[in-house]
Amino acid sequence: MNGGERGDGTLELDPILINQPPELNRIVERNFKRFPIYLRKEQLGAHREKLHVQPGVEINLSLEGEAVFVVGNQIYRQQPGQMILFPGNVPHQVFIDASRYYKRAVICIDDVFLRPNVSDSVIPLPHLQWFADVPCCHVQLEPKTFAMLKQTVFLMYEELQEQKTGWEQMLVAQMLSLAVMVKRIMEDESPHGRQLAPRNSSRELIALCCNYIDSNLNEDLSLQNVAKLFHISPEHLTRLFKREKGMAYYQYVMLQRIMESKRLMAEHPDMSMTEIAYAVGFANSSHFSRAFKSVTGRTPSEYRNRTSIH
Repeated sequence: MNGGERGDGTLELDPILINQPPELNRIVERNFKRFPIYLRKEQLGAHREKLHVQPGVEINLSLEGEAVFVVGNQIYRQQPGQMILFPGNVPHQVFIDASRYYKRAVICIDDVFLRPNVSDSVIPLPHLQWFADVPCCHVQLEPKTFAMLKQTVFLMYEELQEQKTGWEQMLVAQMLSLAVMVKRIMEDESPHGRQLAPRNSSRELIALCCNYIDSNLNEDLSLQNVAKLFHISPEHLTRLFKREKGMAYYQYVMLQRIMESKRLMAEHPDMSMTEIAYAVGFANSSHFSRAFKSVTGRTPSEYRNRTSIH
């Protein structure tokens, strides 16, 4: 099932997510040849698209419905009024519950507008290197900020669609306004720029849990143990994972372990399957092999042989 939802409300990600290497986003690539800013507004349902990459930066503004974004080895549940921004060269994909829909606005900005000494445009641009090197940012926007951001994005979309006299200059000017708003949002979200609001505490807690999980895959990551470490009940941690990540706690841990095992297989061909199994937290290679196949449809050896051919 692709991007489907189980009876307990958790989203099942398509195995293609971790079976296949990312592809180049040809749609964005073609549009960047015409102009280095590309926008679209769309309604999405469940799909069979794979992980993909492209140059520059991508911004997604959620308008209606819900989705789960996979960016690198991180998973984000995206809801109306939220923004997610990430480098386009990080493998990413959006998954939709098969019984629902998701509306978003997407802005992609090519490196040609962002990196110094790259742009050959006749339009002078301020220094935007910070935008080119931005990490992934996932944030719930204040209503006023969301309205301003959405208005700017919609104006940019209209300019790109209508292409009236001077549309390139207008689009660049609006892009610069968008960049300033995004930078302010990121500064407000930084630990030094804000106090933790109560409504964001759950997200902060899950972020801390995920950071711990990602850094300690070879440790005991049972629900009870991690809940105890963060001084919350296992039931509460389970609810938070379903709400913030769109999947069960054990699914997230398993996905991270499989992703890390893939990385180790690719970067350390000399490591045995037993060594990889221990490194990512499995008790033995047999357990690792069964878990890997249940998630990817292939054994670790089959996966390693297939990727080594490519």
